[in-house]
Order: sequence, then C-alpha cells, then structure tokens
Amino acid sequence: MGPEPASQTLTFLFTDVEGSTRLWEQHPDSMRDALGQHDAILRSAVESSHGQVVKTTGDGLHAVFASAVDCVNACLRAQRGLAQESWDETGPIRVRMGLHAGEAAAREGDYYGPAVNRAARIMSAAHGGQVLLSSNRGRPGDGPAAGRVHLARPGRAPTQGPVTCRACVSAYSSGSACQLPAAGRPPAQPAS
Repeated sequence: MGPEPASQTLTFLFTDVEGSTRLWEQHPDSMRDALGQHDAILRSAVESSHGQVVKTTGDGLHAVFASAVDCVNACLRAQRGLAQESWDETGPIRVRMGLHAGEAAAREGDYYGPAVNRAARIMSAAHGGQVLLSSNRGRPGDGPAAGRVHLARPGRAPTQGPVTCRACVSAYSSGSACQLPAAGRPPAQPAS
C-alpha cells in the first residue's frame, strides 16, 4: 500500500505495550524475546488485514489502513493473537491500541497531520488489551462491522491535546472476555 495522496481519508493505528518499562527492568532477556513475538503478531495482523506498518515505535507500532473496518479487524486479530500466545517470564503482554480516521500528509513513507496525532492520543488513553477508537458518527454499533464487532462507550478520560474519550468507543469481538474500564482510568484490580 505505499504512500497515499493527502486528500484520501485513511485510518491510523498506534499501539503500545502496557507496563513495558517495568517488564524491561524486571525481565530484560525475556522481554527481548517477548517483543519479537509481539512484533510478529502485530505485523501479521496488520498485513493480513490489508494494512501497512509505517514504523515501529519502540514497543509499539504505527500502521495505516485504507479502511477503518480493516483496521478494527487487525486490532481484534492482534489482541486475540496476543491473548493466545505463550509468554515466558514476562507473563501476558498487554497492548493498548488507538485508532482514528482522517486526512494526513504522506511524506517519505510516513504520515503527518492532526488525524495521526489524534490516533496517538487516543491510544494513550487506552488500557492494555483495549482497542479505543474515535466515534465520529451516530451510536456505537452502527456501520459495516456491526454484528461481528461490538462497540461500547468506556467512559470519559482525559488525553493530552484536544481529544477526550467521551468521543471514543471501545471495540471487542463476539465471545471475547472483555471488561471495559473507563478509558484513562486504571482497571479494577482483583482483591488479594
């Protein structure tokens, strides 16, 4: 999918491993292997859903899709792959994902503009295991993915910049064991 014209609306995805600093400090050798597994799972999900990895971002990635539905499907495929993977000392690797559709300027294989920045901000409000996306239309559940992908409002949360998650929804697939804490708030911890 090479660089696209700036006038075309694209969907941008950013991901990040939750708690990666702690994991690197506690399990440096295992984390090196885990990050390789993570990268392979995410790259496969993106590419098999008609997307393109723009670049890796340390322990995450930035990808672009011509279709928002393809991007959501890639996210859900990646989350399932991560959940099914056998992890070593690190324990499960939890990845937060944020996506937003809009126009952006393409330059030298990368993308720039408010839509790209917004996708990154939305990702920063998500929790590990959560797919958070902007909602620029009617109610959650409308659209071509209805029935296969469920959307729920996770609540309000502040983000850096102009986006707030009261304008976001969280995506999950049928049959997933998904708890939706409010975005930007820590998930409830089980009593010990």
